[in-house]
Amino acid sequence: MMVSPQPGRLQRASDGRCWSAPVCLASACIAQGTVLEKRGDFGKTYAIPQNNTPHKRVAVAFGLFGRAMKKMREQNSDGRSQHDWVQVTAPSRLHFGLMSYGGPGRQFGGAGVMIDQPSTQLTVRAARTFSASGPGAPRAIQFAKTWSKNHSIELDCHLEMIQLPPEHVGLGTGTQLGLSVAAALNAWYGIVPARPRELAASVGRGKRSAVGTHGFFLGGLIVERGKQAKELLSPLDCQLSLPENWRVVLVRPTEFRGLSGIAEQQAFAELPVIPSAVTEKLIDELRQNLLPAAAQGAFTAFSKSLFRYGQLAGSCFATQQGGSYNGPRLTQLVDHILELGIAGVGQSSWGPTLFALLPTPTEAETFCDKLRHLPDHDEMDLLISPINRGGHHLSTGDSFSATSQAPGTL
Repeated sequence: MMVSPQPGRLQRASDGRCWSAPVCLASACIAQGTVLEKRGDFGKTYAIPQNNTPHKRVAVAFGLFGRAMKKMREQNSDGRSQHDWVQVTAPSRLHFGLMSYGGPGRQFGGAGVMIDQPSTQLTVRAARTFSASGPGAPRAIQFAKTWSKNHSIELDCHLEMIQLPPEHVGLGTGTQLGLSVAAALNAWYGIVPARPRELAASVGRGKRSAVGTHGFFLGGLIVERGKQAKELLSPLDCQLSLPENWRVVLVRPTEFRGLSGIAEQQAFAELPVIPSAVTEKLIDELRQNLLPAAAQGAFTAFSKSLFRYGQLAGSCFATQQGGSYNGPRLTQLVDHILELGIAGVGQSSWGPTLFALLPTPTEAETFCDKLRHLPDHDEMDLLISPINRGGHHLSTGDSFSATSQAPGTL
């Protein structure tokens, strides 16, 4: 069934600072001659470019999470897991920059992308009393206790942290860890899978940006609208799956850490209001350039738009960073990357992780080789990652069989 977007909905919302539900994607697709088509269950709406190549299929947030409400597993009569173990693997999040802060209307908002590496991975197994081990175990325990309190469930399991990306470097590790703990415990205790806002609230996440929360479920490119004061979580505006061949190279100076905790709260308290004119420019950059390029798989156009968006969004934090990027070292690195001919470069969140977008794995390897010839390359961590598709992966196993589920997969 073909559906046409309603003309009255192709406008910004009444507060002037965000789109109505399908506006960003619908207008982006219309600009590229894309047809909107409704297919399948749960009211999913897709934007299908006219040549209909697989990587250009775009998912819009119309009933997108109906599928996630299916019960993933059964529970015994005593409420304990039927499985020997539950394992969750979650992607990392790159944040391109916030759209709004301090003024009227929705706060924060923004765009980002989920990447496969580095990943968060943990396993839950049976135990007489609750315990945790492995990298990041103390923080995982905090999330588990928050989940336990919110669900009024006494924990009797062991949580093993298998791997955890570096914290406070712009990868959204805290959110991915918290959501992974919550998803694993939901599955272990037979609780119906939660929607993003409930899962985030159960471990105290999603108070500002929601890119990582929506990305945990869906993967790919995420745009979220910004949060109203009474909302638990900023609503998802749209999600797009990017071409499978694209690669992200992470460039991280090892001597730096980004802001977090009290320091981050203080930094936000001291930030000036983002002018509404800047918010308008950021929205227009997404709607007119970044999203159409993503929908068409247009690498060069997407890369150039990505740089413009990040540079403008970063300039709003100049009072804390000293410019669009967090300090002279990151600014110099961005300049080096641009000089190497890479247009799609930016800083994730407060940094210090920078990202560079490459069109193929081979070109990503070549780019890393060039970076290793820089004078201070020994002080940088480099990592090549595919762009995540489908969000986190949850698997369960017992003595006889193993099953796996990816709740965010469309």
